[in-house]
Amino acid sequence: MTPKHEKTVLVLGANGRFGRNAANAFNTAGWTVTSHTRIGSKLSNDVAGNHTPFDIENSDDFEAAAQKCTIIVNALNPQYPDWTEQLPRITHVTIKAARASNATVMIPGNVYNYGDVMPPLLNENTSQIAQTKKGKLRIRMEQTYQAASKNGVQTIILRCGDFFERKKTGGWFDTHLTGGLKKGKLAYPGKHNADHAWAYLPDTGRAMVELAEIRETLGLHEDIPFEGTTLSASALASQVSISLGKDIQITNIPWLVIKAMALFNPIMRELLEMRYLWDVEHGLDGTKLAKLLPNFEATPLANIMDDIVADHRI
Repeated sequence: MTPKHEKTVLVLGANGRFGRNAANAFNTAGWTVTSHTRIGSKLSNDVAGNHTPFDIENSDDFEAAAQKCTIIVNALNPQYPDWTEQLPRITHVTIKAARASNATVMIPGNVYNYGDVMPPLLNENTSQIAQTKKGKLRIRMEQTYQAASKNGVQTIILRCGDFFERKKTGGWFDTHLTGGLKKGKLAYPGKHNADHAWAYLPDTGRAMVELAEIRETLGLHEDIPFEGTTLSASALASQVSISLGKDIQITNIPWLVIKAMALFNPIMRELLEMRYLWDVEHGLDGTKLAKLLPNFEATPLANIMDDIVADHRI
């Protein structure tokens, strides 16, 4: 077998939010990037890497792509209603490919695992006692990776809050919160004084690259919280106001309307299940990441805000 180049990465779901930022960050850092999409899907123009389309269920094609790589970034994120069926399947084939190619798996984690009794500050040792279906599925997924690590498959979880960035990709920030910014309104789905964890996607991509480059010093299963930015609705509105140079009023997202829509829309039903995330205060403890990557510099909040609301300026 021809030896693999040390800095080679396969990014699954490269057209998605996390996948695109990861592919671009690895490319910027000088890695050889293979960007995966489903068969029949084109790679977006703003995603770096050699395009390799295959259906994730085809383990032969997956393993062939993985053989060339030392890292597999699993950035696949099925629609919420499909999680029950697809998350275990994706996990199984990813572990199988990683084992066959001796690759490290890197995945973005989230805070669903902690449930609605989570403490205000979350770290790698915080109890995971999710009550929701999606939280339980994420716990099972991570437990499967942890079990595989005992057989030599290294997994690194970069645990993040809600993603935000400038590009409109259908996330909470650009879909629900910021639609009225040009009219001076920020719609918010929860308590205005409860801290909420956010992760600026360009920063998560850079952090993942830097962790990949020290993977040989890490354990076989690592849960690494990404501190990101922790903001209440009031603090978020204040920062947006500074970036846009105008007053911003917080309005409430109408959950009664979402409940009505949920009667016939499965995605709305899934959103309802996660409503507690906007009312239960939480942030991520960056102590572990800071020890592992002491030279990592997160983008200053003012710069983040200037970037992500740039398209909302009149």
